[in-house]
Amino acid sequence: YHDPPILNKRTIRQLAQDRYGNIWIGTQSLGLFKWTASRAVKDFNAGFEKVKNVPRTLIEKISIDSKGYVWICTMTHGVYKIDPASNEIAEHLTEDGPPQKKLFLNAAAAALEYNDSIMVIVTGAVNIYNTRSNTIRHITSTNGLPSDMIMSVEKDKKGFLWLGLLNGLCRINLEKNTFTYYDRNDGMLNDNFNLASSYILPDGKFVFGTSDDF
Repeated sequence: YHDPPILNKRTIRQLAQDRYGNIWIGTQSLGLFKWTASRAVKDFNAGFEKVKNVPRTLIEKISIDSKGYVWICTMTHGVYKIDPASNEIAEHLTEDGPPQKKLFLNAAAAALEYNDSIMVIVTGAVNIYNTRSNTIRHITSTNGLPSDMIMSVEKDKKGFLWLGLLNGLCRINLEKNTFTYYDRNDGMLNDNFNLASSYILPDGKFVFGTSDDF
């Protein structure tokens, strides 16, 4: 058990390990921290530092892409793409960006690497970010989504996206632009899903956290 003084006993919401073996820590209200393994050889607590380029805010989700970049989803400041070797911000995506590259909202629940050129970012609706063309297109209820209140996202082995909604689950076929909706009428005991609460198990099954239980 460890209680690092730098975290001031605040709630930790997210943990992710980068390609260098370091741990990125998202908190409830203090923003982002990093634990560097090489600095903690003699003193575990010496490995911690505050990532100053990210403001003090709620960190909803941390994910690592195939190139090693760390994607930080915040409640109030959009999404940060960070180079883990330098802690420098490679990109900062917000709702105030240029028309062709702006998020639907700043409240970001998740960022998922769909393939080598597409990041799927959940900010109320779905943002499809093409990292090669540096453009973002939005998928919203006007395009067929059951709701613009998306809590989480995962991708299955067939390439379908699964969205945990405030009410229900939605499966998206991005190639055909089709949507399939599931809720308690399909046998779910609880279809009210929480923010950033999904996970893929080793056997490929999904876990989506609800407001009461899993």
